[in-house]
Amino acid sequence: PYCGYLITRSAEILDQFKSFVERTQGDSLGTICSSSRLRDMGQDSLEAIELVMLLEEEFEISVSEDDAASIQTVGDAIRFIY
Repeated sequence: PYCGYLITRSAEILDQFKSFVERTQGDSLGTICSSSRLRDMGQDSLEAIELVMLLEEEFEISVSEDDAASIQTVGDAIRFIY
């Protein structure tokens, strides 16, 4: 069913997101989940901008400056993808 697809897709996106954060920071992360806060992962404002740009490019989406400023957690970022 569609629900199973969403769960699988969410897990894939979470893995991709973790990879993006690691690329912008140049550092490996431990376990992250949708409630993980970006600032707790060491994201500074420049890295957050780079992360939004990666998301826009990878998922062919557009995130306004106001929306980008509202992204505080991994879950916030993933919601823009869906």
